Amino acid sequence: MASLKGQRLETEKVRNEASKRVLSAAQEAQKRKVEERRALIEAKRRKVMGGDKVDELREGKRKAEADKFLSGLEKELQGDDLPAPKEG
Repeated sequence: MASLKGQRLETEKVRNEASKRVLSAAQEAQKRKVEERRALIEAKRRKVMGGDKVDELREGKRKAEADKFLSGLEKELQGDDLPAPKEG
């Protein structure tokens, strides 16, 4: 009986450790492959356009998105985007 109890405890321990892992081995390999591909693309982009140019383009895109968001928010707060009340 003691050996069965020991085996049960060991099995539970292994199950708990396995459940703590969020990704399976295949998922981890896929994630690693995607990250490596992303790094390769980034390296090629920096090589072709130059590192500073990539950073400038990204910064410009961030600023444009922020400006667009803020202008939309301002319109919403001013009530310009609200639909006209229905008369009925």
